Amino acid sequence: MNKILIATLWVALATALPNLCKSQDTSTIDKLLNYTLAPLDQSQIPTKYLAEKGTIFLGMNTFNGTLTNDNLFGLNLWRLMYVQLHKSYLRRSNPLPDITTVNDALQANMLLGQPTAIPLLIGQYNSIDENVL
Repeated sequence: MNKILIATLWVALATALPNLCKSQDTSTIDKLLNYTLAPLDQSQIPTKYLAEKGTIFLGMNTFNGTLTNDNLFGLNLWRLMYVQLHKSYLRRSNPLPDITTVNDALQANMLLGQPTAIPLLIGQYNSIDENVL
């Protein structure tokens, strides 16, 4: 009876141990950020966009709707801000379209010989409180 019990325990350990010992895949920045931010209580983030999760190109708080010398920008800078907001989404399926879809729509709506229209981006996001860390 003991031999059957010991054999069963060895089989259980042999099948469970490889899954328990797997390390988290942090081979890309996105995967590393997902691993680092996994313990966050996402119910405390009502917008589902966290500024620190996105690839940070520019400080989002600079572009708050008030025009200053620091936040004048063109279409390429708008694209950077869009990607930054898009990447900061905490869930799996992002409601914002991918940047390639947005770029295709921009190209389709540009008129030759006309001024370049700058699309409007209004987004709400949360940030980690600096006192938390």
